Amino acid sequence: MTVAKILYEVLIRCGADGLFQGAHHQFREVVTENGLVVAERLLPATPFGSDPDFQGSGLLSSLTEEALALAASKVAEAAAATAAQTEAEAALAAALAQVETLTAQVAELTAEPERPPGKWWVNAAAFLEEFSSDELFAIHTSQNALIVQLLMTLLAWTDEVWSSDQRIILGMQALVSTGVLTADRRTEILS
Repeated sequence: MTVAKILYEVLIRCGADGLFQGAHHQFREVVTENGLVVAERLLPATPFGSDPDFQGSGLLSSLTEEALALAASKVAEAAAATAAQTEAEAALAAALAQVETLTAQVAELTAEPERPPGKWWVNAAAFLEEFSSDELFAIHTSQNALIVQLLMTLLAWTDEVWSSDQRIILGMQALVSTGVLTADRRTEILS
């Protein structure tokens, strides 16, 4: 039984522009026994000039073979560059999406809060500065549960104080009902 590798084809490819793009060759493997072919198959195509059994020197000059090898390497380089560019573009798109998300978060965190209608103070201390010394003394010495509750709430208050806050409204009503403030004075403080 003998196995022979026989040249089957040489194919030269050109691109859409008609310029040379590459070449390959393909072999048949033929198995014979007593002069009869018992098996035959096509081997995978390989780049022209890469098979040690067939250098193609009879068909092409060594200069052409070098040009084919160079063209094949340039095609591989271009494919690698295209893949790298695609990967870089995907990374850039992901980074831009992340920048957009972070920009939206920064805008949300730095945005001025929407304030309800009415007067507001930066904190409870600023609110208490609206009261006179006599009014503050009356507030601090009051036995009225709503006034005491307002004072305790204000002492623990760390954020802005709003005239429209229900706790402030109830406390100011208690100050008027107990005579600590007049209705006009309450309006003056809250306006």
